[in-house]
Amino acid sequence: MASKIFNVGVIGYGLSAKIYQIPFISAVKSLKLYAVVQRTPKPDNNAELGFHGIKSFRSTELNDSHLELAKLALNAGKHVNCSRNNMWNQSVVVEKPFTPTYQEAQKLIDLAKKQSRLLTVYQSRRWDADYLTLSKLIKDGSLGRIVDYETRFERHVPDIPGSRWRTESIPGGGAIYDLVIRPAKRITAFLGNQREGIDGSDDSFTVLMHYDEFMATAKAAGIRTFKKVSDSALIIYEQELLLGLSQFYFDMQEEQLKSGIRPRDDSYRIEPSERYGK
Repeated sequence: MASKIFNVGVIGYGLSAKIYQIPFISAVKSLKLYAVVQRTPKPDNNAELGFHGIKSFRSTELNDSHLELAKLALNAGKHVNCSRNNMWNQSVVVEKPFTPTYQEAQKLIDLAKKQSRLLTVYQSRRWDADYLTLSKLIKDGSLGRIVDYETRFERHVPDIPGSRWRTESIPGGGAIYDLVIRPAKRITAFLGNQREGIDGSDDSFTVLMHYDEFMATAKAAGIRTFKKVSDSALIIYEQELLLGLSQFYFDMQEEQLKSGIRPRDDSYRIEPSERYGK
């Protein structure tokens, strides 16, 4: 019996769709890229030319709000899959940021439950090499009791691009919604939800001081010792014994996908030993 094929529609045809979404849709045999909605196709950026046979829709009124687009998708009628008599309720995957506020997120979750549909947020960084390595070391106890965790997601961008949601002061814009989602999600996945608040004065602080040409960071704590590390890193101090893992390179999957390597290629996700964590 032939396996069931699920048609997938993608709204938007930018970097996220071309690098982070469609290559993985194409790599799954039970998924078929069925349609793409694109605001303004161009000769060098046209989904219909890049993927022959798909249904291509153009919309100059395409809304940038993930909230509104997700609501439309969840409220849409059932889709026909493979044959006219084979119907299925569509699922919805939302790119980050899911919504700018908790209240809006809850509205989408409630709507998905009402419509009996699966709603989720794209989680590509959960399969990065450093994430998987840290997860394994924490689970098998190799790093002992965790008392301090520091993670960074930094890139050198001397010229800030304009007119993009990442750099605009709008709901859901800026570095918090673009980048902090990734390390914050890792922390909760590794260590669970935060402890409940306590009464009393602060026992630690981190202060960032921004200057024209540089930034200074000040840290202090009365309950632990800090050691500055780079990128994704884990440092543990316990009875003067140092155990830890430092990861100084980003996962290679993004640059591989940009260079044309695809998830089913043998070289995909293979990293040279000099990029391993230490």
